[in-house]
Amino acid sequence: MNLVDAVESQIRATLDKYAFQINACFQDQAAPDRYEDFTNALKKYGEAATQLEILQKVKLQIDVSDNTKEEKDEA
Repeated sequence: MNLVDAVESQIRATLDKYAFQINACFQDQAAPDRYEDFTNALKKYGEAATQLEILQKVKLQIDVSDNTKEEKDEA
């Protein structure tokens, strides 16, 4: 599970990074290339959010698989 935890931590850090960039765009909307910065940050944030959603589903499958294996071992 350490691999899954490490990936989850990395994805959450990525979400934080792009949330910060989105917020920075709002703070200084007049800066050059702000539109492109904002749309790129939104895209990257969305990709990371999707990755986290998929990882959560994988974690559920791992938990179910581990529980099934434990039940068979106990029987």
